[in-house]
Amino acid sequence: MKASEVAPPRSQGRQAPESPDPRHRHPVRPGDRLAHYEILSTIGEGGMGVVYRARDLALERDVALKCPWPQLAADPVVRARFLREARAAASLAHPNIVPVFEILEWHGLPWVAMELVTGTNLTSMLRAGRPLPLDRILRFGEAIA
Repeated sequence: MKASEVAPPRSQGRQAPESPDPRHRHPVRPGDRLAHYEILSTIGEGGMGVVYRARDLALERDVALKCPWPQLAADPVVRARFLREARAAASLAHPNIVPVFEILEWHGLPWVAMELVTGTNLTSMLRAGRPLPLDRILRFGEAIA
């Protein structure tokens, strides 16, 4: 089944998550199906788009699904940049680059399915107020370099 053949999101009384930025409208909500993915939750969002945790029903694994905000995706320059970045990431294989599984279009929006990486980020670790062990600091420095 092609992504374009999938029915639009179900409403069934569920509210779309509210974005902190009122200009941004979430294109899907938990429980919605997008091709062979079921949306589980929102992982994060920023000025350019949103990332969801989703279940790949065909391969039975959780993935990250990234999409630009709908109003931004309408801009051909933004759309082209989003797809160019996804293709560039997909062409690389490195432990510090998240693998891209596929690029798809669903209801007029470009989406990127990639490996779901769980854990915490460096900002959260630093804000926790506990000093990081020296070996961890050195590993971060090496990865950044």
